[in-house]
Amino acid sequence: MDQRALRTSDRAPGAGEGGEDTAGRRSASVRLHAYALHVYNYFDGLWHTDIAERITAACRTLGMEESGSLPLVRPGGIRTTQLLSAPREGIWQALRFASPRLDAILVCLAPEDGSADWPELDRDWRLAAGSVTDEDCVGRVRLFYALYDGDAEVDQLATAVTAALPGGAEVRTETATEPLPGFYLWETPAPTDDGLERVVVLLAPTAKEAVSDDWVWPIEGDLRPLPGYFWQMAKVRHEARRFEERRSQDRPARLYDLASRFERREQTDPAPSQARERMLRHLQRETALVAAGEARLRIMCRTVEAAAHEARTWLEYWAEDMPVRDEHAWVEGLAGPIGRDQEYVARLITEINDAADLGRNTVAYAHPMAQIGSADLEQRLRDISERSEFLSALHTSVIAAVGLLLAASQSLNHDWPMYASLQSPLIVSVAAGGLFLLLAAALRSTSQLWGRIWVGIAAAGFAASVTWFVGTWLVRWQTAQLPSAPVSRVASAIAAAAAFGAWLGWRARRSRHELR
Repeated sequence: MDQRALRTSDRAPGAGEGGEDTAGRRSASVRLHAYALHVYNYFDGLWHTDIAERITAACRTLGMEESGSLPLVRPGGIRTTQLLSAPREGIWQALRFASPRLDAILVCLAPEDGSADWPELDRDWRLAAGSVTDEDCVGRVRLFYALYDGDAEVDQLATAVTAALPGGAEVRTETATEPLPGFYLWETPAPTDDGLERVVVLLAPTAKEAVSDDWVWPIEGDLRPLPGYFWQMAKVRHEARRFEERRSQDRPARLYDLASRFERREQTDPAPSQARERMLRHLQRETALVAAGEARLRIMCRTVEAAAHEARTWLEYWAEDMPVRDEHAWVEGLAGPIGRDQEYVARLITEINDAADLGRNTVAYAHPMAQIGSADLEQRLRDISERSEFLSALHTSVIAAVGLLLAASQSLNHDWPMYASLQSPLIVSVAAGGLFLLLAAALRSTSQLWGRIWVGIAAAGFAASVTWFVGTWLVRWQTAQLPSAPVSRVASAIAAAAAFGAWLGWRARRSRHELR
């Protein structure tokens, strides 16, 4: 599964008829050969399951067929789930790796040395894949890999690479990452500016072919440092795209402007109105959304930090098999694309934290004013509840008062089994009780003086009529007029129960108001 079987040949970029080497005319000591194209596709295996099928179909178009599965390769949970290969000269393979958070399909097109160059390999892949990798990918990398003969300066190698790349991509002005002397890693401008695809070039000396092969393509299913590193950086760039989308919404600025306008309005005209209520509702909604956005940014920052840490772990894993004294110093000393990646991660983390802090500060400014709306809403709900309670009590009291008044009016000509001296006090007590209930319920919510006077008069009349009735009954009871005693006792019990019930209701209502 490695590339050690690749043979060198005299073919070089720009070779014309008769084997003339145009790149060799630029630098007689530089010759590129053993061209290969590695395509790394990274995607969410749980949500974007169809992209794996589309890439697999593209690999089948290139003659690859499924030939087995491989076991778990790393303790971090990354495992190989699929192996595709083609019975052709060279290496035509595809491997699928799965992890709990992200999947990857690695494709290697490495024909026999001299049978194809980078433009041909790139064209073959694009014809087979079409635009399938443009959808649903978290990130993808096209790695153009080749060997070189001779002893040349980095500028000469960059010139040769520029001539060999498809589409005239420029690497001359790019600083290369040099993991070991003679090995160069460049990054060329991507075809699109969406941060989704990366185009990378790896050049290695022919004498160290086995070393560079170990970097770029899995051996016996074991994921290698470069695809593992780009895997983690794909996560970082995906979070960066999500961050740009979220930052373009500019919610903190809108919330700050809304809170400022509401603050000025409260200072000049705090009177309730429909416009004020609409502004309060809008302010509460925007405050909640910005607070949720801050939480998302914090999660995003932790995701970027974790991916950056894993990327550095892959770099240190890369350095384990190198003659490097200090792996940490080796990682810190890397320049070129990898060094820029480290700077990009640090800048991205700073920008995400700044955006999250801005959201938190804006929420801290707007939240107290949004609480004004909450207090107004709670007061309105209390008013509605009290109004509903008042209407219920009023309806009940009216029904009871009308019933009592009708009963009293019907009792005027009724021949009761009691003495005439008790009949009038009883009728007057019932009528006075009905009037008292009606006035107490109707005038309960008013604070006017006349309302209190009317309730006091009704209460005094009710108390006087009950006292008259009870006193008359006691006189009759003391004179041993027993025939009317049972009826009198029942009437007295009813009057006492009504008075006691009214007192309990008054106490319960007062207790509720004290709790509020």
